[in-house]
Amino acid sequence: MKRWYARWVNSPIANDIASSLRCNPDSWRPSIYEGHIYTLVHRSGVEVWVASGWWFCDIREPAQLKLGLIGRTRVWLAALRHIRAADAKRLEDVRSKIALSKEEQA
Repeated sequence: MKRWYARWVNSPIANDIASSLRCNPDSWRPSIYEGHIYTLVHRSGVEVWVASGWWFCDIREPAQLKLGLIGRTRVWLAALRHIRAADAKRLEDVRSKIALSKEEQA
């Protein structure tokens, strides 16, 4: 029963990933393709797929793993917070570049 619970309900790996996303967000970087964030990549090589929404959130690298229902929710919520912060930073960078180009033109 314990193995079933860890596999399908609450994966300990998912708890570690969610904790890392919350506590050490600088060690994760978004993988951006055509303006959309598809994966979050840790500097150790762990890659979490987040593009298709909560239901499809899972680990892609180094091996494809299932996170379980509760674990998937924890990782998705932590990843969503990280993605929103990354988007806000990208938006701020774009705004500063636009302001600099306007100043150069004037």
